[in-house]
Amino acid sequence: MHGFSFFDSLYQILVIGIMILIIILIINFTLYQKRKRETFEKQMESIEKKLDMMIERMKKDS
Repeated sequence: MHGFSFFDSLYQILVIGIMILIIILIINFTLYQKRKRETFEKQMESIEKKLDMMIERMKKDS
C-alpha cells in the first residue's frame, strides 16, 4: 500500500506540473501575440509615412 500512495502523490505532482506548463505557455503566447500586433502597427505607421512622402513628391513633381 505504501508504494501505491507514493505513485498517487507522484501522479498529482505530474498533473500539477503539466497544468503549470500549460498556463506558462498560454501566458507566453498571449504576450507574443500582443508584441507581434504592436510591431505590425508600427510597420503600418511607417508604410503610411512612406506613402505620404510619395504623395508629397508626386504633388511637387506635377
